[in-house]
Amino acid sequence: MAGPKTTKLIDVLDELAPILRDLDCEHWSEWVAESAQRLRRDDFSGVTHLLSACGGMGSFNDVLPALVAEQSDARTERARRLRSEAWRLAEGIRRDVESS
Repeated sequence: MAGPKTTKLIDVLDELAPILRDLDCEHWSEWVAESAQRLRRDDFSGVTHLLSACGGMGSFNDVLPALVAEQSDARTERARRLRSEAWRLAEGIRRDVESS
């Protein structure tokens, strides 16, 4: 599973976690950090763990738009972009694994 997409995803998550912590989103900061840790161990559950946060009420997808609405600044915008990139990479890895 380890490849360029996984490496990039780990980098994105490592950048996103401290931004979320700074935005008082400790739960989601820990969630993305845990996903990165699993991926470092070449554990595919890092992908599924991350993707499980991205759907439904109260999900990670709900948090950032609310933050942007409350305090739109460079950090929230960067977090939003990183979240989107992380989801895109994780979905790509999931599709690659499922098709192999």
